[in-house]
Amino acid sequence: MRAISRFGRPSRISPGPPTRILKKFYEDNRQIYTAPEYRSLAIMSIEPKDLAAKIQVSDADIASAYDAHKLDYFTPETRRSCR
Repeated sequence: MRAISRFGRPSRISPGPPTRILKKFYEDNRQIYTAPEYRSLAIMSIEPKDLAAKIQVSDADIASAYDAHKLDYFTPETRRSCR
């Protein structure tokens, strides 16, 4: 124990309960100091057939996309000559 001064008068600080009593209290009341673990999971499955009916693509859209990416589909011709 140690003494402190409060309002000019010495006071004593209690050392608190012994460790064994604290451990027993904790073991007897463990549920107060723990929280359950929660997990959640959300799964979404999408397949092409689910979306295909909702997508409308015109021939003009296809031609425009092809023209915009024409160089991606082009491979220059190369030849080797053997002499």
